[in-house]
Amino acid sequence: MYITEASSLLAIISVFFIGLFVYFKGKNKSENQIFVLLTLAISLWNLGIHGLISGNTEYEALLWMKVVFFGSIFIPVLFFQFVFALIGERPKKGLLALLWGLALFFFLASPTKFYAKGVLRFNDVYFADAGIGLALFIAMFLLVTTYALYKLFQGQARARGQKQTQLFWIFLASLIYIVGEEIVIPTLFNLPFLGAYPWWNYTSLVFAAIIAYAITKCELMDIRVVIPRSVAYGIVGTFLVISFFILNLFSMPTIMAMLANAFLGLFWAFAAHRWRRFIQTPLEEKWITDFYDSDKLVNNIVRGFSPIIEKEVVFDLVAKELKQSIKIKEVDILKPDDSNNGLQDVVYDRHQAKVFIPLRSSDALEAVLSLGDKVSEDPYSEKDLTLFKTIMIQAQVVLDRIRPYEKIKKEIGIKEKKLYEAQIELERSSRLASLGTLTSGVTHEIRNPLCVIRTETERLPDKERDLDYLKEHSKLLLSQVKRIDSIVNRTLGLARGEQEVKEALNLNNVIEASVNLISATKANALTIKKELTDIPLIKGVPDELQQVFDNLIQNAFHAMEGGGTLTLKTYKDDSRVVAEITDTGAGIPEEIKDKIFDPFFSTRHDGAGLGLSIVYRIMQSQGGTIQFKSKVGEGTTFTLYFPVSS
Repeated sequence: MYITEASSLLAIISVFFIGLFVYFKGKNKSENQIFVLLTLAISLWNLGIHGLISGNTEYEALLWMKVVFFGSIFIPVLFFQFVFALIGERPKKGLLALLWGLALFFFLASPTKFYAKGVLRFNDVYFADAGIGLALFIAMFLLVTTYALYKLFQGQARARGQKQTQLFWIFLASLIYIVGEEIVIPTLFNLPFLGAYPWWNYTSLVFAAIIAYAITKCELMDIRVVIPRSVAYGIVGTFLVISFFILNLFSMPTIMAMLANAFLGLFWAFAAHRWRRFIQTPLEEKWITDFYDSDKLVNNIVRGFSPIIEKEVVFDLVAKELKQSIKIKEVDILKPDDSNNGLQDVVYDRHQAKVFIPLRSSDALEAVLSLGDKVSEDPYSEKDLTLFKTIMIQAQVVLDRIRPYEKIKKEIGIKEKKLYEAQIELERSSRLASLGTLTSGVTHEIRNPLCVIRTETERLPDKERDLDYLKEHSKLLLSQVKRIDSIVNRTLGLARGEQEVKEALNLNNVIEASVNLISATKANALTIKKELTDIPLIKGVPDELQQVFDNLIQNAFHAMEGGGTLTLKTYKDDSRVVAEITDTGAGIPEEIKDKIFDPFFSTRHDGAGLGLSIVYRIMQSQGGTIQFKSKVGEGTTFTLYFPVSS
């Protein structure tokens, strides 16, 4: 008996407040307005049941029986309207008017014996002595609620995504409640079924609670979400109860006990929510395949927008964050065209299982994000679509902000294009001029050895020559041919434009090889000092770098014909490897310092003037730079900078 009374009292209070909660969560929604009236009728029904069970006299039982009738009469028609509001259909006006007419008729007839002849007592509990009116009402109740359940089932089958999940849970809750009502019917026809009362009261509570969640937070109806949250709340609630229980096991003065309980209450007010999230989040991540934190996702996107000044980066950022957080198989960035230019809002194409998010500025459509299936293959929910709309608004703000930068960038791009074209034209003219210089230089350099060859060849038949003379003559001609070959090779080295394959190498090894090669062919009295330190590898073409140091070291030898000191040094400077070649020769005069890298410029009568030009060209192709310092009478230092190999 006590269990039955407690269950009915719990149902009265809970169902009433659940209805109010749903109403205030959406006052303007028709389903919320009808639901609060439905829960009010159910609460009135449960109030009558509670009074009937706890009544001590036949008179009290008769009064509470009328309260039961008043509450139950409007349940079928309100449930009928509630279902049609949920599935988005309008019932036929004639049918709805008929149902309200029948409800009014039964309401007016409920105080009479046509509805109930009186009450009967069985095992200390009063029951209705049903009349013909009550039998007719029950028939109407079964017909109307069954038809409403059928329409709800149809609506659930037609719906897609989260709406389908929502309607499924409402259908299940309604079925539980209606079956519970049907179990009580025998008690209204003098066939008491006392076991139905305690758990039947809970069916109305379950019905109201599930529908409340389905209406206000339909995503909670997914069982994958219910489980982690229920576990989290359950664990925190258990610890809360245990902490108060343990605290109150200790005997203490009243004031101290009140203070201790107050402090514990404050602690839980601060800690409960945090502990619940701490437990719930990892459970959701493990249990729910498509779980994501929407607040964190929006926060990441908005923070990423701050430094951006290019719209392409905006599109890439949004696409990347959505794909990673929501776990989408494919996200495409579509350029605006006639097919999507009319997009104004997020579009969910349920047939293709795709979502299209237009990213617009105030002036135009900038791009469209096409989202494919989720990895979990779940449909996109209302929560997802609301999130996409929020992101679309945030993107519009940043696109409006960067439009001035885009305009300036476009103008600069046009100017840079014109400048580039002018530079190409200048380089073309420079190459033509260089070609003339190269042609005249090569002609001049080759003419000298050719003259020697011609002269010596013409003199050869003048008289008989002995073998020694012919050997000397042959040696002279070969030396001139070698000179021509050297000029041709160095000219080709200067003009070479193709890039050879670079490899990682140690610059110290290249320098050592050059020193060994050149010092072996030079007999002058030079002192060579090497200060080669441990340096990182660089990337370069070994033969070309060998040519660089061959030319520089050979020039240093020529600059110190009377002797001197050649210092070779390597070291690391920040992210560069540095090589220095220092001689104590005559130095470079100030007036020719800006000409030493020009082709065919030389201060030696036997020089072609191509060595330093080749060095300069190779350093540029290797991604390095070359500088020099020189003082007449003291010597010259060439400094070479190479990027470190990554």
